[in-house]
Amino acid sequence: MGERSRPALRRRAVVAVTAAAALAALYLLAVRTAAGQRLDDRLFGSLVAPVGEAAARSGVLRDAVAAVAAAACLVLGAAALRRRAVAAVLGGLLGVCACLAASVLLRDVVLTRPDLGAPGYAHNTMPSTHVTAVAALGLAAVRLAAAAWPARPRGAVRAVRVGAGAAVAVVAVASVASYAHRPSDVVASLLLVALVSALVDALVDALVDGRAGGRAGAVGSRRGRPGAEAGPHAGRDP
Repeated sequence: MGERSRPALRRRAVVAVTAAAALAALYLLAVRTAAGQRLDDRLFGSLVAPVGEAAARSGVLRDAVAAVAAAACLVLGAAALRRRAVAAVLGGLLGVCACLAASVLLRDVVLTRPDLGAPGYAHNTMPSTHVTAVAALGLAAVRLAAAAWPARPRGAVRAVRVGAGAAVAVVAVASVASYAHRPSDVVASLLLVALVSALVDALVDALVDGRAGGRAGAVGSRRGRPGAEAGPHAGRDP
């Protein structure tokens, strides 16, 4: 691993460990304790009440935003591939798939919700798959935009970043307003995306560095071979 890759690896390790610890603490407090369940339910009611009748229709908004985010990633991915930014495309694809798989696995298999007397859904709803998907797609879009438009002003990538943030905010609010998820589910989704994305980025960087190191070693071995630069007839008597 190169010297320039080590600070990035340390940053991603810090992000992954912090997000994992925060996710575990959130689950233990908001789901496994009676006080946490009641607090989550009160927050849920306070966020849903102002929306009123529009809450029932906000569920469609979640699907629409997710579809637009996926389409944007496809367009940006095609543009990045034209510039041969394979690492960015690979990282974006792996990140989205890994985040979605981890979200479904945690919600449906790993995490459980005990009945501690709080109202609401009896089954576990943490984390929100819609929020996970849109957050992961947003990160992928920012990565792909930076790879597809390296020569453009930073404002272009900044616009993608703002759009991704707005999409996540809309889906997060809609997930709670449509009675699909509790507030803790939304926060857990964001922490999960931070955790998984940091791990995937570290993996992709390691693959890219390993490939680059292999190429450099192959070039060095060819250059160091006796007679390699002198041609096929080097060393023969005239």
